[in-house]
Amino acid sequence: MPNPHLVRIRRGIASIASWPEGSRKWSNVAAVAAAALLAACSAPSHSNASATTAASPAPRPIAPPDIVVLMTDDAGYADFGFTGDPESVTPAIDALAARGVICTQGYVTASVCSPSRAGLLSGRYQQRVGHEFNLNQLAAEKEGWGFPPEALMLPERLKAAGYETAVLGKWHLGSTPAHHPNANGIDTFVGLLAGSRTYRQAPRAGPQTRLQRNGERIEEPEDLYLTTFLADEAVTLLEAPRSSPLFLFVSFTAPHTPMHAPDPADDLPEGERPTFEQRRAVERKMLAAVDDAVARIEQALRPGTLVFFLNDNGGAINNGSDNGPWRGMKGSKWEGGIRVPFIVAWDGVLAPGGRYDLPISSLDVAATAVAAAGSAAEIGDEPLDGVDLLPYLDGSKGDARPHEWLFWRRGVASAVRQGDWKLIRVEGNPDILIDLVNDPGETTNLAESNPAMVAELAAGLAAWEAEMLPTAGGEGEVYRRNQIIKHRMETVGREAERRLP
Repeated sequence: MPNPHLVRIRRGIASIASWPEGSRKWSNVAAVAAAALLAACSAPSHSNASATTAASPAPRPIAPPDIVVLMTDDAGYADFGFTGDPESVTPAIDALAARGVICTQGYVTASVCSPSRAGLLSGRYQQRVGHEFNLNQLAAEKEGWGFPPEALMLPERLKAAGYETAVLGKWHLGSTPAHHPNANGIDTFVGLLAGSRTYRQAPRAGPQTRLQRNGERIEEPEDLYLTTFLADEAVTLLEAPRSSPLFLFVSFTAPHTPMHAPDPADDLPEGERPTFEQRRAVERKMLAAVDDAVARIEQALRPGTLVFFLNDNGGAINNGSDNGPWRGMKGSKWEGGIRVPFIVAWDGVLAPGGRYDLPISSLDVAATAVAAAGSAAEIGDEPLDGVDLLPYLDGSKGDARPHEWLFWRRGVASAVRQGDWKLIRVEGNPDILIDLVNDPGETTNLAESNPAMVAELAAGLAAWEAEMLPTAGGEGEVYRRNQIIKHRMETVGREAERRLP
């Protein structure tokens, strides 16, 4: 039987070959990059494998590079060709993977939108400053909730190193003047303060959902499609004359609900409850639009740009996303809630066609960016929780792990990973112990037969929690109850998971 990964990649190569001449600035090296990806995906995977990107580490550039972070919203792990979709609608993202390093065990710090972004943009566990729960838009506006303005963000660190900084798209970290992106080290903000909105023109949108440019409302055109609009803004920024390096975070809202395709004729049918297949058909079109945006952004990059691509959490229950082999979805501590597609690409530094099989974290984006920017970005007295990924991805660290421990907590549900063991602890539920090497689908609870391992991981989790602020607030009783139910061994299967937002 043909290897499905090889079949999928060959389709991607054929797709690349069909692009119009000049449509991608990197099209002339696509065959080389794709061949490297073929070799990487043909190789066997081992839980202790290190990067295969280079025989010897490449030197870092002397000048600080542009740094671009591309994030999708609520996509499933297997929604991309490079993560296993045999009918990929993301050739540009797959090509980005081919010219960089695919991180097969990339994690985010939360399984929901707002705290995940807090961990990414601060480089520290968001529980250190109490930003543990998803941000309700009404409460953010009425109560002044959000990521604490006194906490350092990555853009502030990079500004100290001479960077221009920009965020495009979804913010979802607070909406008061103190929480606004422009008050937190971001020179240019174009997007929405809230967590979602229509993809089309919304002339009556409120302060959190309307599109704005640095606090000023944007008159939205009649033919607006939000994903395309964000690509337009990104290309304009990247191609503008400047003498400083740029940090750009493109925070796409797709494929988060509402399910709006680029062509309204492809939207979900009105007046009936859509099936999973109908939702998935629209989700594919939304992701294809993201891919078109990534292709345009890639074409506008300066040589030697450091690029990260990842999703904010696992695929959502209501948008037709596919989490592939992982148990769980958005909102859970199962792998399907916290393990995401993750790419790091840096031309001239990281060789193409790489694959890295040890656990990394979205916390590492900030640490890697600060290391790339130089010592001037090492400001403040708040140490980062992530690590500089470069010496791991280029092979110079050998089999050393970037993280021996990783932690998660959102109210009643916590989890810890040490090495290849994972413990899930949820209020009122029995402890769940998983051997991720032998049971990546998390089907068997080994807690009763391994009490010593449970105790060791529980002690590590308790020590970490002692460094965090105590859990405060919450998201309401429904989400609390759902977290308890979705983390029971007997809650099995996608249909059961999709009933528990």
